[in-house]
Amino acid sequence: MYSKFLTRDLQIARAAAAKSIPVYPWLCYGGLCSPIVNKYLVYVDIDHISIAYSGFLSQVVTNAVVRIVKRH
Repeated sequence: MYSKFLTRDLQIARAAAAKSIPVYPWLCYGGLCSPIVNKYLVYVDIDHISIAYSGFLSQVVTNAVVRIVKRH
């Protein structure tokens, strides 16, 4: 299921001349998507991550965006 979304998102990014940031490594490792990372519950359902984990990732996301912006 994820590969379908990834393919779609990459096509949309290319069409818009945008850079896509892969988030899979932040959620899954080695093909396994753990429901717990460190002390955080990651998922609240199949499509949503928890508020606590999104807060944990906020600096990671910010850093990824800043790196892209600085390159262009």
